[in-house]
Amino acid sequence: MTREYHYSWTYDLQSTPEALWPLASDTNRFNRDTGLPPIQLIGIENKVRRVKFKIPLIRVEWDEEPFEWIYPHHFGVIRRYRTGPLQEMRVDCRLERLEPSGTRLHYKVWVISKNFIGDLAIPVVIGFASAKLFEKAFRQYDRIVFRGGSVFTVVLLEHVPGTVN
Repeated sequence: MTREYHYSWTYDLQSTPEALWPLASDTNRFNRDTGLPPIQLIGIENKVRRVKFKIPLIRVEWDEEPFEWIYPHHFGVIRRYRTGPLQEMRVDCRLERLEPSGTRLHYKVWVISKNFIGDLAIPVVIGFASAKLFEKAFRQYDRIVFRGGSVFTVVLLEHVPGTVN
């Protein structure tokens, strides 16, 4: 029996949505910075990407709908899983301008389990562990941008131990 889980996190950040956008919307970087293994593109059919990665003991493969991007305020995606303990995941990220400055970032995840393993893993992996990793990544992006850095600064810093992540 499948079950749906919903998680929602909100972070008040110092930087503007425009300044945060290049880092926050780079989902490949975000996945890496939050500990996911590299993904492998299997193919594209009717604009839907088939993607996979391997985590210990489990090969996860999914179909990913095209991302919705609205610069600099919103992005989201739906993933329908072919293998692994999940059936579906939807991600929605919104960057709301705060006055006089800053951003309120809303990050929401809806996940449907496929089986008992999903029901055990989702609250621990997404509800607990990912929650901490998501906050760490977004706050790190905010510190970089607020101090005058950019996505280019991050690329340079990635090769200096202890500066990113």
